[in-house]
Amino acid sequence: MTVMGMKKIKRILSILATSLLAAAFAGCGTYTPPDNPDDPNKPDTPIITPGPVNPAEDVFKVSLVWNGNPFTQANYPGLTGIQAQWTDVETKEVFRAAFDKDGVAKLPDLDGDFRVTLVSLPDGYTYEPNIYEANNDFKEVTIALYKITPVIRRGPYAGEPFVGEFYYDLNSIGAYRVTLEKDQKVFFRFNPSVNGKYTVTSMVDVTANEINPLLDLHFGSTQYISPTPSKKQDGGGSENSYTKNFKMEYTISPEEVGNVMIFRLYSTSRNDSEESYPLTVDFILDRNGDFANRYDAAQEIKPTEDFGKVTGEILNPAGTFTYCANRPGVENKRLDQRSVKLYDDGYYYYYDSLTDTRLERVYAQLRRRTEVSDESFYSGPHVRLYYLVGADGAAKNYEEFIRGANGYGAHCNGDGVYPVTEELKVFLQTYAVSERYFNDGNGWAETYANYNSDEDSQWMFACGYYAT
Repeated sequence: MTVMGMKKIKRILSILATSLLAAAFAGCGTYTPPDNPDDPNKPDTPIITPGPVNPAEDVFKVSLVWNGNPFTQANYPGLTGIQAQWTDVETKEVFRAAFDKDGVAKLPDLDGDFRVTLVSLPDGYTYEPNIYEANNDFKEVTIALYKITPVIRRGPYAGEPFVGEFYYDLNSIGAYRVTLEKDQKVFFRFNPSVNGKYTVTSMVDVTANEINPLLDLHFGSTQYISPTPSKKQDGGGSENSYTKNFKMEYTISPEEVGNVMIFRLYSTSRNDSEESYPLTVDFILDRNGDFANRYDAAQEIKPTEDFGKVTGEILNPAGTFTYCANRPGVENKRLDQRSVKLYDDGYYYYYDSLTDTRLERVYAQLRRRTEVSDESFYSGPHVRLYYLVGADGAAKNYEEFIRGANGYGAHCNGDGVYPVTEELKVFLQTYAVSERYFNDGNGWAETYANYNSDEDSQWMFACGYYAT
């Protein structure tokens, strides 16, 4: 009987019959991970050496390609030592098969939904381990390999804030690999020669769930690097998963070519012992199309607020400024605009929906950093306010609106905040959407500050109230 023939029996027999079959099933090339994934005594999953397959049988198949061409033993002599792995989504059972000389791994009679990964990799190559799936309707998977791009070691760095550190220059887009010791951060520089939307994406296997990659982004040029990370990303992902891959986007317009994309990559290990290091993290640096600020095409927005009326208790209420995400009763730092309302004085307030009682006034943090980012609207690059694209797709220039002599920023209180008006809400929503602060678990607000929000409540990322 085949492996999956017995697996089908397991799914329809009673618990007693399943128990009687356990010993026979254990010898058929399957392995169910124990409850404790750190158990050093867990057995290895047997390799199933591919043999003749009856064309009439159902076959799950994995093929390898590199640069669009089949990856075979002819161009990689050690290929037959590489294994493909099918992990059952429901039962977590694992099935493996070695690749043949033609770069194909096969297993007959599998039944169900599977995540498809590689157990090991050809030397000098990597792949994206979290995107391949197979099921009874789609049994054939083609995995694309990427050749690891060499890095150029430089240093020691002469400027602040990394004086004396060795660093690596990335001269092109491509796939890269970094080896990390415990508590080590590796410093990379990339100087794009053309404008574009660039991304750095880690490729760590979430099925293995052993390490968690992290990334700090610094703004800078060849002469200066900001000492404080402008972004920190611990990637989006399931809350019960240790491995959460990051995806960081960096845009550079034609006017900004010459600026350097600088990031420091590091990682933690679920088994945080000295023996678990060094860690290996593969990542891809990619360019995803052109990017142009087109400042002249952006509509210039100026404030209409009467700043002279905002005095006394309105500008300086009693209590301590507290972010909305930290309000008592809020779960998972979820922003929810249904809890606030615009009143006839022109400002937003928390309110009691049953009695329509006005509660605390809502304020926006404009001059200091927020929980979402280490930069404020003042310390960050001015260019980010010149060209913001909101949910309506229209470009807006908010430089004067925020930073102008008669802008909102010039009229904040000592805490750097101003009460939220309707036009200030529109700006904050436009900024959050344009900067992708919330993006299916991978946005800056989600990964850096663990904020959550629906589409219409994103503007509250910079907002709070005075708690007494």
